[in-house]
Amino acid sequence: MKGICRECGASYLGRADKLYCCDGCRNAYHNRHNRSASRIQRTVHSRLRRNYRILNGLKETDAPGRIGRHQLAEQGFDFRYLTHLRSNPLGTTDYYVYDLGYRPDKEGWVRLLGGSGHFP
Repeated sequence: MKGICRECGASYLGRADKLYCCDGCRNAYHNRHNRSASRIQRTVHSRLRRNYRILNGLKETDAPGRIGRHQLAEQGFDFRYLTHLRSNPLGTTDYYVYDLGYRPDKEGWVRLLGGSGHFP
């Protein structure tokens, strides 16, 4: 069966349901059509990674366990991006980026948390 490639317009021989002349054209077509969804995923993943690196960096530098919210923001931490929330026994919410988290207080401080609920 003869067909015309959806991507490059070349003619090809193959099955009746074949749409592309080669794997390269098939990949190029799908990459172009999925670009907007991929861009959103890359952006979110990039911000989550940056937030995680900042929290992990504080953990590795013997941070005091508490840091000013503005200090996190100055390092590039974006408080809008997190992976999950947990209620704690104090009746407030802990915010997590994967296994590292933080607990904001009313005075503008952030208590750093690890996966077990506290920084080691």
